[in-house]
Amino acid sequence: LDRPEPEVRLWVLVALREHKDARAWPKLVAALDDVSADVRREAVITLAYLRSPNSVEPLRARLCDSDENVRRIAVGALDHFNGPALLPDFTRALADRAWRVRVEAAIVLGRSALSSAIPSLRKALGDPYWQVQKEAIASLGRLGALSATDELIVFLGDEVADLRRASALALGEIRSPRALRPLAALSGDPDVEVRKAAERAIQAIGKTSRAQ
Repeated sequence: LDRPEPEVRLWVLVALREHKDARAWPKLVAALDDVSADVRREAVITLAYLRSPNSVEPLRARLCDSDENVRRIAVGALDHFNGPALLPDFTRALADRAWRVRVEAAIVLGRSALSSAIPSLRKALGDPYWQVQKEAIASLGRLGALSATDELIVFLGDEVADLRRASALALGEIRSPRALRPLAALSGDPDVEVRKAAERAIQAIGKTSRAQ
């Protein structure tokens, strides 16, 4: 990792990742400050593979990296240590200037199983990029965010088919009877995947209603 050629440093990092050698931890942390963004990215990935709790703070620092790919991968790497203490970091990443970082943050927040992530995800529904909206919708469904039901119903009429489908699936996970009529209206949707998602959601809500 002390070689001047970034290609060599990259190769060494890949090799260290395959061997999962914890003794390399100090050098991996040092590589997070490498002048090459590619090297910093690989160092983040390798630290994530080691799963050492000592890696959390160095990885958190990479959330402010100048390179958006390093920041994005750092969000995913910290997902291995997901917990309430990291919620503020993921929430800030959801407001990152790069939309791909915001996408990753939305996905990770959905995996957190923390209801305290719901307000930030609801705010992300207003993101200018539909890709971020889609993952925020999916995560709200994963978290069973009943409070977001009305907002998700609005997305059933969105012009982007992926958003209509994601909303239907999320509403099926939330299982609010309020969504039944709007979901039924999708029976004539021009996109077959949207229609299938709506049908599955209606079935899921129906099963819950019968069980009660």
